[in-house]
Parts: sequence; C-alpha cells; structure tokens
Amino acid sequence: MLEQFKALQKIEWFLSAVLLAILLCLPGCQIRNHSLPAAKSTDTLKQTYYPIEFTSFDGTRLTATVFQPQLAANQSAPVIIQLHAFAISRVTHPKSIIGNWLFSGESALALWQRGYWVISLDLRGHGDSEGMINLADPEKEIRDIQALLDWITNNLPRISQKQQDPIVGIIGDSYGAGIALLTSAQDQRIDAVVSANGWYDLKEALEPNQIPKIGWLMTPLFTGHFFNPGRMNSFFDDFYQDALDNRIHHQYDEALEQRSLRYWCEAGQPPQADVLILQGTRDILFDFNQGIDIQNCLKKAEKQSRLLGIYDGHLQPFLQWGGSNTFYHVDNKLHCGNHQVLDTQATVENWFDYILKDDKSAGKKVPDLCISTSANTGVQVAQMPVGGKKFQLREPLDSHRYRSHFTPKPLVSYMGKWRSGPTQPMIFELQKINEPTRLVGTPQLQIKNLQATTKKMNLFIGIGILEKNKLTVIDDQVVAIKSDALNSLQKITLKTLAIDLTAGQTLVCVIYAYQHRQGLDGHWWQDMALVGEVALPLTDIN
Repeated sequence: MLEQFKALQKIEWFLSAVLLAILLCLPGCQIRNHSLPAAKSTDTLKQTYYPIEFTSFDGTRLTATVFQPQLAANQSAPVIIQLHAFAISRVTHPKSIIGNWLFSGESALALWQRGYWVISLDLRGHGDSEGMINLADPEKEIRDIQALLDWITNNLPRISQKQQDPIVGIIGDSYGAGIALLTSAQDQRIDAVVSANGWYDLKEALEPNQIPKIGWLMTPLFTGHFFNPGRMNSFFDDFYQDALDNRIHHQYDEALEQRSLRYWCEAGQPPQADVLILQGTRDILFDFNQGIDIQNCLKKAEKQSRLLGIYDGHLQPFLQWGGSNTFYHVDNKLHCGNHQVLDTQATVENWFDYILKDDKSAGKKVPDLCISTSANTGVQVAQMPVGGKKFQLREPLDSHRYRSHFTPKPLVSYMGKWRSGPTQPMIFELQKINEPTRLVGTPQLQIKNLQATTKKMNLFIGIGILEKNKLTVIDDQVVAIKSDALNSLQKITLKTLAIDLTAGQTLVCVIYAYQHRQGLDGHWWQDMALVGEVALPLTDIN
C-alpha cells in the first residue's frame, strides 16, 4: 500500500509540474533578436535594447539582452545584471512575458526606464545559452557571471565607475538570487545585490535533516527537462530518484553544500556586496529562516543588509496562493505597520539608488527589518524575536476532531483507516486567544522526553491554529526531523512566523509523521508520547 501511495504522489506532483510548465509557456516561448547598436560614442546614447553573445571561461556560448538607457553626452550609469528563476529564461524585450510576470524581470525593465544599464542573462543551459544546467555550481554558473563581468568591463560604454571599477548590481529570483549571492562571495566587483527568495543552505532547503522535499525536487526537475530538454546534468536525475526512495548519499550532500552560501560564509568567504533580502514568510522551499541566516552572514562580514519579509515566495501548488499564482509570487506591496505601505519595485529601485548611486535619501526609504503578517498587514521590528512565552506540552488533543489540508482527502483517506499515524497529527494545545495578538518571530521547542513504538521516523513539527474544528499549520511552516535525533538534539529552532491572531482561535503545537510534499519513509507511530516546552514570541496588538 505504501508503494501505491508513492505512485499517487508522483502523479500529483507530475500534474503540478505540468500545470506550471503550461502557465509559463502559454504567452509564448519565442526569443526575438534585435540589431546591434552603433559603435561607442560620447554623443547622446538613445534608449534601446539588443542581444549579445559572449564566451565563458570554458568556451560555452552564453546569450544575454543588453538594455541600454538614454544617456546625455558624457553621462554614465551603473549596470545591473538580472538573473532569472530556474527553468525560465531572460527578458528579451520590453513586452517579454518574463519581463511582465517574473519579479526580477519586472525590476529589470523598471530599472532600465530609471536610467540604469541592465543586462538580462540566459543562465547556462537555459534559453539561448549553451551548456548543461549544473544547479549553481561555483565552478560553472558562478564563473559564467564572472565572465559576463569581464564582458561588461571590456565592451559597454559609459558605465559609472568607482576607483576605476564599474559599479555593478545584481537582482535575482530564487535560482537567480542564489547565484547572485554566491557570485558576490566569489567576486568583489559586485557592489549591490537584491535577493528575492534565495537560499543560504541549499542542503537544508532540499533535504532538511535527510528528509527530502520530494514535491519541490520534482518541480524544477520536470520544468528543467521540459523547457531545456537534454540540458539537465544527470547528477540531479539520480539525486531525485534516490531521494524518492529515501536514499540520500554523501556525494549529494557535498554537492549541495558547495552550492550554499553557508559553506562560503563558514569558510570565511562571505558576500562582498551590500544586500537587500526579500524572503517569504509562507515560502515552503526557502523559508524565512534562510533569509535570517543570509543576513547574519552579512553582518559578520560587516556588509550592509536589509531584510524584508514578503508574504509569499515559493508556494505549495494548489494549497497556497499568492496573487494569481500557486507556485511562486513576490508581493507588489510590503506592509511595515503604522499604515506604512511600501511599493516592492520602488523599494528595489531605492536600494540600488542608495548603494550604486550613493543616494542617502533613497536608503532611508528602505526599512532595516519589516515583515508581513498577512497580505495586507505587517510590522517593523528592531530585530527578529526568538523564543518568548513558554508553554508546556501536555496531553495531546483528539486529532480526529479536526480537518486539515495536511491530511488531504480522498487521496490518503484509506491510509487513515489502515493506520492513523500518517494522516492524524499529535496536537498540543498552547493558548486560547481572547484578544488580538501578534505572533512574530522564531519559536523554539525543547523536547524533554520522547517515547515511541517506532524508533526512527520522520517528524514534521509546526505551530498551528484551531478554529471552527479546522486545523491550520501557520503558513505551512514545519521543521522536518528524524525522531531518533531527538535523543541527543533536545532544542529545536522552529520556522519563523508572522501572523496576527484574533479572538476565538487556539494556538497549538502540531507534530505529523506524514507531510504531503515530503512523502513517506515507511515509518510512522502506532503509539507515541512526548513531553516538552514551546516558547512563542507573542505580543498584544494595541
């Protein structure tokens, strides 16, 4: 029966990935080329755009679009590189679907209109660029960006300079954001970065505590093959298949670690740029904790950074929605409390103006730490709270009374009749909410005693809300951990949360042995007892 369930999961994830591919390709996938501009001149430069090709370090031909700003005689402008998300492609022209749908693509066109040079690159193996996709390999994709920096230095006229070096920024979404951060750790020529839902620890994001996120592993694998057939490194096909069968080898760990900013920060090679971090509080791939870790790395390097908690990010297909999307979304507005609402694109422009043009007034418009508590509310804090009010985990509630999308029907309903463990969580009541309360920060869990009939199983732990017989895990944020690790690891940092609570709701701690986007490993509890303590960062809403 377990094998039947895995087969159903594969079908569900496959259909999700097919829908994503259709949504991305509906508006058209053609790439248009344009004629090259006139030769360098100190005369007025007109606003235009054109494709380029350049050769990377290993002879691979890469393609990009240069968006040239209008410049008066002897006027110069900084250059910004735009890096797309995984399996997508570059912005080819002002009406490109990528430029009007993907967040960094929209930013690229807005920054071009603002007077910046902008270069939108087809990353290795994507779009019109040659090569194999190696998933942000420091020896491949990162060196490609360095080759583009060389091309910029040698070919673009009228680039603003500081101490005889071109002034350069990078903006990226997801995959592109990760590459931007890694490039800054490898090359000091990058002055400013905007990271939209990038990662700090890729290993932790894809296989937290050796528990693979099967759903999000399949999505990039399928879309990568769909949009760029024959250009996916077979290493990652093997990784996915082994992850599906719960066989995680050390060779994968090493590869993912080297593709993580954590690896370079701990090696004393942090980013050399100032970074604006946009991270989703509902992101189930690169969660908000990853954004916090990125900022902590930058603080140690004494680089400027701002951390903005957007509401969305990488979403769980069909179960989370952001705007009109159910895969990935960056909010158009940022809410920072006290009726302060920021336009996200304008905030990006202000960041680049501040760092690349030394505009101090623009820098004052970008908050240090702002986090959304819903699609329409948010709060600005001096620092992210950790822990807080303590609650004891006592006898669990009767979980059969509550509905939850973490126990989807009818897909696994038959399994609930077979064994309740996979589909019914343990629910510990924490606090009933009697007046408006804000939960913003990073909860902590201390396990004092764990007894289970199964010695080693997957556990998924989060903070939830009970309301009208329905269980909701806040922002779908759960920590994945093996139960045997709790014998030695007693304190667990949970996922950062940001939500405004209302009277009538009940806060709970939720522990699952089954999590639909991460699958089953064949183990779950028949009987489990747990004693512990949860610390929550709660404050009253005045």
